[in-house]
Amino acid sequence: NAVSSLKGKRCLVLEDIPEKTFIIKSYLEQHGLEVLTSCKGSHAIEMSARGDKFDIIITDLRMPVMSGQAFITEVRKQEREEKRPQVPIIVVTAESDPQEKILCITKYGANDFLLKPCKLSDLILAIYRAISSSIKKSRRILIVDDEGMSRTYLNHAFKEQGHQTILCATLSEVRSYCFIVRQKKFCRTLPQISI
Repeated sequence: NAVSSLKGKRCLVLEDIPEKTFIIKSYLEQHGLEVLTSCKGSHAIEMSARGDKFDIIITDLRMPVMSGQAFITEVRKQEREEKRPQVPIIVVTAESDPQEKILCITKYGANDFLLKPCKLSDLILAIYRAISSSIKKSRRILIVDDEGMSRTYLNHAFKEQGHQTILCATLSEVRSYCFIVRQKKFCRTLPQISI
């Protein structure tokens, strides 16, 4: 059961609107998560420096003092410097620019991106996915995109997380790769992912 596997997991929620913080915190606690909150990214960075450990972080992008982008960048920098495993970070924001979603995942290092308003059940599912995938080991990831810059960003982001990547720009390249995979008996159905 997805919900029972979240019991006791520590979650940090960064949100500067108290009403939204209360709703998210209450909902997550009903699902067994231990939730700490902050309205400033700089405060959350201090918590991390003190040794507070989290299984998952949920952050808004538009916050006072330190933006969500700057917060994610600083967290990832600390993890690299201290050689700690990456904590999954989910962005929950009203920022609807598709380019911002790509940047959050590829440049800043977020694991997922949800657009406000979002269903709380979608947030629980995203948390479950993020925590589950952080436990798993390296994966081979097929990146299909006809834009060179997007391929480069995605390649860099996945390699930083320890994954192997295969880059394809066209459908014929994907077919060739899938044929090779079938020959090696590694065949799997690949889901279509939109970003």
